[in-house]
Amino acid sequence: MQSQFSLNLRAHSSTKDRLRLYGLKKLAIGGHPVEANQLKQLIKDSLREVLREERLKLCQVLIPYVSDKEMQEIQAKLGSPADHKDTEFINMTDWVKHGTPPQ
Repeated sequence: MQSQFSLNLRAHSSTKDRLRLYGLKKLAIGGHPVEANQLKQLIKDSLREVLREERLKLCQVLIPYVSDKEMQEIQAKLGSPADHKDTEFINMTDWVKHGTPPQ
């Protein structure tokens, strides 16, 4: 039976210290040895990916639904985006995808 463990992600200890805490000198994933720094980078990358996906989901949830009729009323009142200068808009693409502030 394999023993299960979770890495304690305390900020004050290094990855090597955390591995030593669990009695691990080397770690293997899928039969391949993994160094402590590789494991740390793998965890960081995985967390970034999950956070990016969750931020996108949150943005989608916060955008209100607009029916076709409501959209026609908005365009009648304010005009379409083509009627305005590009400088009147803020490109939010980078913020939604990467969390960086809009330019």
